[in-house]
Amino acid sequence: MSSMIYHLAKGVQVRKEEWGLLFYAQGEHKIYFAKSGDRLYPLCSEGTFQPDSLGCSEATENSVQRLITYLVERGIVVNGA
Repeated sequence: MSSMIYHLAKGVQVRKEEWGLLFYAQGEHKIYFAKSGDRLYPLCSEGTFQPDSLGCSEATENSVQRLITYLVERGIVVNGA
C-alpha cells in the first residue's frame, strides 16, 4: 500500500458512524458516505492518515486503496506530506 500521507481537504468535515465515515464538503454542500467500518477511523480522529499505518490485512488492502482513490478523486481528501 502507498506510504503517501492523506489529509482532509479544506472545508471538509468528517464524522464517525457505526458503518463507517460520513464526509461533508461545505463548499459543495455534498455528503459522501464511506462504508469503511473502522478501517479509516484515524482520518476521523486525527484529520490525517497514512495507508501503511491503518493495519489492513492483505485481503482488505485493495478495497481500502480503491476507497482512498475515490475520496481523492472527489476532493474529499488530498495527498501530500
